[in-house]
Amino acid sequence: MKYWKLWAAASFLLVNLNGCSIIFGPESGSWSFFCETDDYYVNSHFSIPYEVRELIADRVSGYSTPEINSYSSDIYPLESAYDPDNLPCYVKADFNGDGWYDYAIMFSKESRSNEYWYLKTKLLVVVSTDCGMELSSEYVLGTVKGSLDTPVEEYWGIRLLERGTHTVRTIVSGITEEVRVELVNDGIYLGSIEPEERTVLYVTGTELNEYYVNLGAVSKRKTETVQERESRVIDLSKGT
Repeated sequence: MKYWKLWAAASFLLVNLNGCSIIFGPESGSWSFFCETDDYYVNSHFSIPYEVRELIADRVSGYSTPEINSYSSDIYPLESAYDPDNLPCYVKADFNGDGWYDYAIMFSKESRSNEYWYLKTKLLVVVSTDCGMELSSEYVLGTVKGSLDTPVEEYWGIRLLERGTHTVRTIVSGITEEVRVELVNDGIYLGSIEPEERTVLYVTGTELNEYYVNLGAVSKRKTETVQERESRVIDLSKGT
């Protein structure tokens, strides 16, 4: 009886296991296990690991991962072989070289006003560390708008650049330039409808960096502050 009273005094004990709370409690002389899980909901058409959702859920409330058919062939060529780990809105790779998977995920949020639709886009990068997953960066790219008589179209997309040497082609004042980029670890190619918006992103430790791939018009764009990039609105109805 003494031991039973001790157990009754501790009738409910919470244990956290990967976001799942297990409740221990005596019922008719036996123990039952209950599980309550916070799903950390993220509006996505593909599966995102729990540890990643836990970090980004509150940052992408109201956003969703873009559907594949919302990308033009400039960003996601029709002949591209489908790879669930290398999509224009999702890249799963090892960005910091520690042997564990990291994640880059693109989100957008659509709104409408007057005669236009608006699409705000952000990129979140989550990397592995010795202590678990960590949000490396929330890269707000700005907003694009288009007239309601045209389909909603994504302006940015991402693709995997595996570690090694790559030739990146950019266009400056109508002239195509080729720049060699050396990546120690896997990187991210940030593509766009507009050639001057394209760049390469890479991670050192847990920090997301941007590779300065050329000069000319692109260098002027890169002088924008984080606030300027986040608040800008690009009008697709006027052409890109």
